[in-house]
Amino acid sequence: MKIVWDPANALVAGEVPIPDGYRVLDPTRVAHVHAKDCRMEGHKPIWGPLGTRSVDWKGQIEALLEDRYSGWLSLETHWPGPGGNKLEGSIICGWNLRGLASA
Repeated sequence: MKIVWDPANALVAGEVPIPDGYRVLDPTRVAHVHAKDCRMEGHKPIWGPLGTRSVDWKGQIEALLEDRYSGWLSLETHWPGPGGNKLEGSIICGWNLRGLASA
């Protein structure tokens, strides 16, 4: 059975997503990864641009590459974007993801 890995959801649930949460998974079962970012204020996630909050996206992408991940990496923007412009927020997050993936 394949699984979806969502590091930000793991963070919201109280885990350290990378390396701790990711390393308990069987990487051969990961078929889809959701990309979004937040930091926690108490029990509340504060969403922001991908790669600028508490999820170590650089480390996560490095781990996926080491594990020869070949599945989907989907941008799942929860950040409302600058001034509430969700489209602009998604564009920014997409560019950030591209930069992280190519570094």
